[in-house]
Amino acid sequence: MAKLLQSAAALPDKAPWPSGLRGPAAAIARWAFDQRHLDFSKSVQDALEMDGFEAPVAATSALHDLALRVAAAGCALQAELLASTTVYNMLGTSLVQRLPQHVLPRFEFHGDGCCRRYHVLADLLGPRLHQPARLLEVGVNNAITSEYLLNRFANLQFDGVDPYFGVEDIYAEASARLQPFSDRARLWRRTSAAAAAEFPPATFDVVFIDGDHSHDAVVEDLRLWRGHVRPGGLLAGHDLFNLAFEGVLEALVESLATRGAPETIHFGFDFVWWLQL
Repeated sequence: MAKLLQSAAALPDKAPWPSGLRGPAAAIARWAFDQRHLDFSKSVQDALEMDGFEAPVAATSALHDLALRVAAAGCALQAELLASTTVYNMLGTSLVQRLPQHVLPRFEFHGDGCCRRYHVLADLLGPRLHQPARLLEVGVNNAITSEYLLNRFANLQFDGVDPYFGVEDIYAEASARLQPFSDRARLWRRTSAAAAAEFPPATFDVVFIDGDHSHDAVVEDLRLWRGHVRPGGLLAGHDLFNLAFEGVLEALVESLATRGAPETIHFGFDFVWWLQL
């Protein structure tokens, strides 16, 4: 957090195009003084003024609630600062110079679903699961995300794509995690391109891309899977603004630019991003 704040201090307060991102000062003000945790002092005071055994319990409960609120606000602040730092440094120099500004995306941060990727995905899936929904994940790895979502939503149908090249132990672990959901979960041991040929267009409510993170692979996955999302569904992915995988942001922006009109890239905690199609 300290490193982010230090680097943010040197940034301009606005992106080189209408990006939708808050500047560093605005992001800090938004989350450091969040209304959701400014009322805690009255809660503590009221609790301490109670009589009997309930007083310390109520005060502790109020302080615990404050700690959770401040922690969530800190995560949100970090996510927004990391996004603005990355966009201003990367897009402000390379992509902006070679892409027309009228096709560059806007970014919109969502502070719900803290704090892991499966929490964010659960928050996105929840409103869609008043009826059966179908999710595809490209890059299943050990299936922790898919196991969590299948446990959470009884009417979720899941397809996972991962070639598992040279990692038999991880494939065995993923298969074991998904085995209890064999009526709702299918694991396709294929490359992304081979698997995409197995499904007709508009098959899935949500496609989550978390496979090969190289620039060219992300471009290809976006091309392969966008058409497999139903109208009104979500094309989502992982590791946006993750400095270990800078090719993800560049590939996503470039791919959207080819469509000729700006789109909004929504993002949340744990580097999760999504497009509303």
